[in-house]
Amino acid sequence: MTTRTPVRDTEHKYDIIDHINEDHSDDVLNIALTYADPHAQSARVADLYEEGLLMETHSAQGCREYFIPFQLDPCSLDEQIHYIVFRAAVEQGKPLTGGKNQYFTVISNEKITPNMQRITLKSEQPVPENEPGYAWYFQLQTHNRRTAPQAGRLPSEDVAAQRQLMEKMRHADSRERQQVLGALFEGLRYYTLRATRKSPDAAFADIAVIDVFLHGNTHGSRWASTLQAGDLIRSTADFHEHTTHLAQGRALLMGDETALPTVAALLENWQNPIPPVVISITGDEADQPYLPDTMLPAGTHIHRISSRGDTPAAITACLKLHPEIDTAWGALEAADATAIRKYLRELGLPRERNRIKGYWRRAAAPTDKAV
Repeated sequence: MTTRTPVRDTEHKYDIIDHINEDHSDDVLNIALTYADPHAQSARVADLYEEGLLMETHSAQGCREYFIPFQLDPCSLDEQIHYIVFRAAVEQGKPLTGGKNQYFTVISNEKITPNMQRITLKSEQPVPENEPGYAWYFQLQTHNRRTAPQAGRLPSEDVAAQRQLMEKMRHADSRERQQVLGALFEGLRYYTLRATRKSPDAAFADIAVIDVFLHGNTHGSRWASTLQAGDLIRSTADFHEHTTHLAQGRALLMGDETALPTVAALLENWQNPIPPVVISITGDEADQPYLPDTMLPAGTHIHRISSRGDTPAAITACLKLHPEIDTAWGALEAADATAIRKYLRELGLPRERNRIKGYWRRAAAPTDKAV
């Protein structure tokens, strides 16, 4: 029987399990189809060990469990998960950068605070209505024409090339793997849908507003700030947030500039009869008006803090004023998110109602909602 060594850092283990099951169910199913049950209809990661993951699959034959060994030499749990996710996608014939193509035409582009760029887009396909946190995975370029989206499996030569890339990563060291992944995803970023509406003659919502945080002279910031009316852009994947747990109890909403579009959308569509506690985090105080007081439901407690200091300490100080928190959603820098998630757990907030996420990591450009 394969050795199953328990992961010592149980908090980190559960963070990974919750994240991949909730936010990457398609990736989990790819793993199940590739390494467990080729007839699986759904799947979830039940547990993680140093040597592999325990997978629970559901099919017409019922529910079964499989232990799937990791494929890399001993390295961090995060690297092992990243690799098996990408390898399974390749074995399923799917493009690593997503194959769900959607094109948009830029209608307008304007700066709404010193570091927030608002891009208004028109789509030929319906865009989601009232879905806070929904995001598209945009290519950081413009296109001269639309190309037909890929359907089904990739051509065999593309699958072979991706397999070759995965073999290269498998035998590389950690630093080399990060370089390969960095190059592969350099030209892609997730950006969050802020609002939607219909054109006067449209049968469905076809106008999407995307607010992009400009964080220095980065690829994404240059792309967002230079788009012009008439430009054609494309996304290759999408992402759905989970926010239904905020409908009851005293809710905490928090976010830095990368997550404030989701916070704003949640507040505009607030259905919970109990007003929330809101923590708005910005590096520049001049960006705080992005979330105006006029947007807040009556009775909302809002704290506006700076990310230039000890952000977890500042957030914790705010939370000590609100011991009544029943449920939470937020997104910010990954290490800071881990600290706050842990603090809320220590206060007794269950994992399923403690959804504080890392959208980016220090020393790297924000990639938003990456695996």
